[in-house]
Amino acid sequence: MRITKLLIILLATLFCTTGRAWVYPEHRDITLAAIQKLDSARRAQLDRLWTLARKGYEWRLDVLVADATQGEHPKYLDYAAFPAIAGDHSTSADNMLYNILQTDWILKVADITARLKIGLANSKNTSERESYLRDSDLRLLRADPEYVSRAGSNNVHFMLARTGVNTSARTYFDSCFREGVEVNLIGTYNWFHTSALLKAKRLASETLTPDQRSALTLATLADEAFALHFLEDAFSSGHVAGIGETRPCARAPTITMMSTDLKLPPGKVNEWC
Repeated sequence: MRITKLLIILLATLFCTTGRAWVYPEHRDITLAAIQKLDSARRAQLDRLWTLARKGYEWRLDVLVADATQGEHPKYLDYAAFPAIAGDHSTSADNMLYNILQTDWILKVADITARLKIGLANSKNTSERESYLRDSDLRLLRADPEYVSRAGSNNVHFMLARTGVNTSARTYFDSCFREGVEVNLIGTYNWFHTSALLKAKRLASETLTPDQRSALTLATLADEAFALHFLEDAFSSGHVAGIGETRPCARAPTITMMSTDLKLPPGKVNEWC
């Protein structure tokens, strides 16, 4: 019996592959698919919010909330790109909006990752896939000026390790939010998702000028997009490794718990925490 168990473990080890994290085009495709699967009523509501949010930024934000035809050399960014930019190419919802609206290099990132998507789709084996990924990383290093320096010492993209095999779901999730806990995937998702809900409540209840409503709508969508990046990461094998006494060896950008608020003069987004 013991020999049988050892053989099973050995076979499992032989067929194990490295856990992967989502890359930009995969994050975008997940969001794109989610938007496309919305029922007509919810899709219409999201379209209305997007139209309101892009007011004043039509030169950078796509007329479509999710543009399935977008490929190389994009001139605009749709909402499906927001979660892809979050976390990996920005450190907060506020920083994400700044990079989307105020930098030129973000379009280079979108172009590089569009090419990566094509390369991954055409790759015939693991070696080719790895080659496309490494080539893309090198291009991103040149395009995104903070791609390396943004990487910090925290493990925000990883789940907190359970304290024991019998830990209940309620106990586990509570532990992700307790005071003094290391920043983690579940806690970060909850922070920005809650911030988005609070802003949505303001949209529904406060009397706002047209410009204020547009700015608050953009801030709401930005917070939710930043949260979505981490919700998507929760379903990636590369992010399942729990944070505990042994820290996972992976690049993890330092995340600041900064969401977005009403915009100031053109080109600036206020910080709300």
